[in-house]
Amino acid sequence: MSIRGNWLLHKMKRENLKRGVEKSFRNPNRREDELAPAKFADDFVVTEEHLETGRLVHVTTKTPSRYHLIFLHGGAFTVRGTESHRQLIELIARASNAQVTYFDFPLTPEHTATETVTFTVAAYLDLVEQYPNDHFVLFGDSAGAGLALVLLTQLRDQSARLPENTLLVSPWVDLQMADSKLDDAEAEDPELPLDALRDTAEIYAGAGSLKDPTISPIYADLSHLGAIDVFYGTTELLVSDTKKLIAKLQQSAGTTVQSYALHNMMHDYILWTKLPETKRTLARLTDLLTD
Repeated sequence: MSIRGNWLLHKMKRENLKRGVEKSFRNPNRREDELAPAKFADDFVVTEEHLETGRLVHVTTKTPSRYHLIFLHGGAFTVRGTESHRQLIELIARASNAQVTYFDFPLTPEHTATETVTFTVAAYLDLVEQYPNDHFVLFGDSAGAGLALVLLTQLRDQSARLPENTLLVSPWVDLQMADSKLDDAEAEDPELPLDALRDTAEIYAGAGSLKDPTISPIYADLSHLGAIDVFYGTTELLVSDTKKLIAKLQQSAGTTVQSYALHNMMHDYILWTKLPETKRTLARLTDLLTD
């Protein structure tokens, strides 16, 4: 772990980040729009595409390549994209010249998993049709990483075109969260409030089962999903579930996985864009987005 990462872990524990995260999960802010086009730096070309239950935000440099990143954001399916998500998009676009399309998918409590998954699959298929010559790469953090896996399984089942590569950071893949190890692991995680996550998962599932593979992709058939990179921190509440996911991906035919365990890193560390660990992760993503 880097010196900066050690400092961040200590700072988050001291400042009780978990309390603020719980508040954001239980009372999500719908007033602020950190992904509004006007908030991006002036050297980007940013357009919005409004759909029935959400929108797409397209971000390019003035000399875009044929690479195209699909960005599925974290936030427990209830929090909107943050300033850090916008900063990540800018860093990725500048480093690679890829077009980045941010999926502003339906959120709970206004919507449930059925609407979120339907939106995500339909939006992806429309993009592939709209940009048939682009090289697509899929990225997700936290809940967005779990949704990315759901998207892959849905595309495979529909015999649709898969992205060429997928990179997941701190994936939330088992919304049932019934493992007894989680209660002990919560003490080591300075960020994620377990009870609030469980409550949010129930609302997101709606009438569906938390073990439904379209809600918790750890229960899905994970074969034939292509190349997947998984990055996670070792202090995460979700570390045991992430290890189970990696083991299952390794045993799934037609799926290849590379995993990166970042020592003492916290959940969704990539939102702290100046961390050396974040820069390492983004360097790998840039490699996937350039020839």
